[in-house]
Amino acid sequence: MGEDVTYSGTIAAAMEGTLVGVPSIALSQSFANRKVMHWPTAEQHASDIIRRLVAIGWARDVLINVNFPDCLPGDVKGVEVTRQGRRDFSSLNIEQRIDARERPYYWIGFRPIQGQPEEGTDIRATEEGRIAITPLHLDLTENKALKQLKAAF
Repeated sequence: MGEDVTYSGTIAAAMEGTLVGVPSIALSQSFANRKVMHWPTAEQHASDIIRRLVAIGWARDVLINVNFPDCLPGDVKGVEVTRQGRRDFSSLNIEQRIDARERPYYWIGFRPIQGQPEEGTDIRATEEGRIAITPLHLDLTENKALKQLKAAF
């Protein structure tokens, strides 16, 4: 979801599948607290979404990212097809933690977002209790910058 897609192992696995021609769907459960994970939400809603996606189909160079909101299954407010969101990077948080061997490491994450994420994004949909379905493309090239750089070089 959001910029997390650039380092998500779940997305990476779906990208690998897509690269070898396997239609791929990444499924992720949102959570605010690791002690209260609403796995039943994904469990209850995933099979119907997967069936519907498979029936529709999608291009060979696209993978589908599905994010389930951090709520109970009965509190889901529907499904929204979204675009990839962007977080407010001013909320970036770096925490020093200690691992099991008493060595420090750093956890990079975000504090709660100030204000509303942009409408139509995966972040907004899940924050408002909707399941977000986001088609992602393997080609990460930014074409406007590509043209600009070609003209310069």
